[in-house]
Amino acid sequence: KKAPKAAAKAKAARVEVPPVKGNPTFSLFGLGGGVTPEPKASKEATTAPKAKSPTLKVGKRKAASAPRGVPTISKWKLNPDKSISGFISGTTAFKEGEPVTTSAIVGDAAADTVVKTKSGSQYFLGEEDTSAGSGGLFGLFGSAPSSAAPKPAPAPVAVTPKGPSAADIAAEKRKQAAQTAAAAAEERKQAQAAAAAERTKAAEERKQAQIEAKRIADEKRKVAAEEAAAKRELQARQRREAQEEKQRQIEAQRAEREAREEERKKNAAARAKEDFSRYQMMVESDKKKLAEDKAKLFGKPKTPQAEEAPAPSQPRPTFSLF
Repeated sequence: KKAPKAAAKAKAARVEVPPVKGNPTFSLFGLGGGVTPEPKASKEATTAPKAKSPTLKVGKRKAASAPRGVPTISKWKLNPDKSISGFISGTTAFKEGEPVTTSAIVGDAAADTVVKTKSGSQYFLGEEDTSAGSGGLFGLFGSAPSSAAPKPAPAPVAVTPKGPSAADIAAEKRKQAAQTAAAAAEERKQAQAAAAAERTKAAEERKQAQIEAKRIADEKRKVAAEEAAAKRELQARQRREAQEEKQRQIEAQRAEREAREEERKKNAAARAKEDFSRYQMMVESDKKKLAEDKAKLFGKPKTPQAEEAPAPSQPRPTFSLF
């Protein structure tokens, strides 16, 4: 009894929805985004008033730039599986402008924003692809309605989330390889910078050592020059003193010679005076003796035969004043 009642309730709950007249239908899951016309159903459908196409006013926006280290995807479109397809730039893992398709993103996609995939990769979305065949603006808002009445909107198709594609895996591997290469390059750069710093430090130490050695050498040369100057001054003073001593000795010798000469002259003068006194005494003695001899001679007459020859006179003494 319960089964017929449940079937009756389900039948009563089923509601028939009539098709919408006068509005175009579009699919968010198609690539073209166009309207699929439906064959004429009735005369009323053909005479339905035309719906106005929605217009999108696009104003000028300020161009944004990607953060440092985040690749940019331009001319992008959002796929039904929430992956992003476009042309990538700003990364060493791909060539500039190479077409790529990311894995499914987390959140919504909008131009000039950074999106993140489920695998953790980040991309900056640049200009969106708005061509009619790409499911862009025209795919979202639909094209102009046709004269034919649209068919009812199809039932939404459940999208089964897919895992990362082979392109995503390859892209991730390339990204990891690029990150590894960038890390290795950064390590090499740091090592080179450290080596350059060590070389700079060693060069600075050598320069300081050279400056210190030059200062010490200058000090030694200065001390040696002062010692040499002092030695020359001492030698000059010693030579002056020796010359003065020699001059004093010469003066003393000359004074001594003069004194000896004066003494000799005095002695000579004294000897001359003494010799003169002696000579005078001899003369006086000779005179006295001559007088005595005359007295003896003339006091008694003598014959010529008896007269004796006069005795020869003694030679006079001679003396030199020098």
